[in-house]
Amino acid sequence: MNTIPDHSLYSEFPEYENRIRELVASDSGFARMAGEYHSLDAEIHVLEERDVPTSDFYFEDLKKKRAYLKDRVYSQLLDGQASMSVRRSY
Repeated sequence: MNTIPDHSLYSEFPEYENRIRELVASDSGFARMAGEYHSLDAEIHVLEERDVPTSDFYFEDLKKKRAYLKDRVYSQLLDGQASMSVRRSY
């Protein structure tokens, strides 16, 4: 039996779990992006888990969109780290 890897944001970025929760609660743009990532991840997971017939193009497109959102999330997490360290230096 194949085990399908967990690609949730908390699994992808465990060191940023608290920051992700803070941004979801305080930044509507980040919350929307995280929600879209979660929806894509759930759809991909269902397709993989149930071996649902789908075109390779569609499946790869979903994965590319998820990767793009993951990169954007990570960029925002890093931006938050940079701004937090600048604030601490004053």
